[in-house]
Amino acid sequence: MSQQIFIYLDDSGVLHRNSDEQFFIYAGYVFLSKREKDKALALYRNAAKKLQATRHQEIKAHGLKGSNKKFLLSRLSNYESFSCVVNKSKVYPSIMCNKNSIHRYKDYCIKRAAKAKIANMINRKLIDPGQPTVLRFFIDNQHTSTDGIYNLHESIREEFRNGIANFDYGIIHPALFTSGLEVHITFCDSRNHYLVQASDMLANSIFTKYNYRNNLQHRQKNHHETPLP
Repeated sequence: MSQQIFIYLDDSGVLHRNSDEQFFIYAGYVFLSKREKDKALALYRNAAKKLQATRHQEIKAHGLKGSNKKFLLSRLSNYESFSCVVNKSKVYPSIMCNKNSIHRYKDYCIKRAAKAKIANMINRKLIDPGQPTVLRFFIDNQHTSTDGIYNLHESIREEFRNGIANFDYGIIHPALFTSGLEVHITFCDSRNHYLVQASDMLANSIFTKYNYRNNLQHRQKNHHETPLP
């Protein structure tokens, strides 16, 4: 039987040369079974509903009081989480001024952050790289074409299953998984996905820490951070 891995992601900040903030963030959560994912969903959904002014209101991190952010983040503090922190001042200007290049770089950030977190969990014996695996990504909606979704899917599947070689530098990065691998990517409306909302809350907390030197609201016990570039 395949091991099912659920990955939820959202970003915080603007990846563009005209944006004032220095750092751009992706962050999210990893769940190793549907049962674990559903338990986390129930925890966060129940907490969010306590703060909703109306039944269908989405709780967004921006503008939310710090105490409420801390309350929501604490609901998932025992779950696996991860982030990537992009220092925009170090990203090539040719990337930052072109819309398609920005989209490709965002895909690269997602892939690098997810790969680093999965490798971390493999090293901790939480994921078996020799077992057939299904990776299910749920990412907050972003402007991307059908080709863009396909390219992200193929890039993740190829690198995670077969590894990657950089012949210019003589570097070979081995595959993460040695058995069958399926990859599914869904871009979602966060209004309908509480775990994407939870990822927004986490990403915003990290964004605020790096850009405004505020104390970090999250206290994730199993968090892995990837700096980029």
